[in-house]
Amino acid sequence: MKPKTLVTATLVLMALHGLGLLFGAGEAAKMGLPDITPDALNMGKGAYEIAAFFNLFLAAVLFQARKLDATAIRTLSKGIAIGYVVLTAGVVYHIFSLIPGQAPPGAMGGVFGAITLWALYVAFGTKDAEPDPS
Repeated sequence: MKPKTLVTATLVLMALHGLGLLFGAGEAAKMGLPDITPDALNMGKGAYEIAAFFNLFLAAVLFQARKLDATAIRTLSKGIAIGYVVLTAGVVYHIFSLIPGQAPPGAMGGVFGAITLWALYVAFGTKDAEPDPS
């Protein structure tokens, strides 16, 4: 596995998550809250849309980052791997702290755990090919 694959996979994940949040912001904001007021719904929808824009921003950056040289992309992959550790911690925290209907399913802890282990392996456990000296 190469760091560029990790960058590309993260790019796709961020783009899909961003689009999902952007176009599903209203539904996401009322999950588990059938009697939400219009003002609270508007606020919640806005918060989801802001999160979507951050995801899409990161996707745009990662798209361009795929053109970096091997050393730079290796360094970026280490930051991505550490970021997945933070994301996994957030997912697990929200599995237990959010109300039913808003909390991620328990399986998401395992999914993000697996992605995180893969990212850590790619970033820290693999080496780039040595350039041919001839």
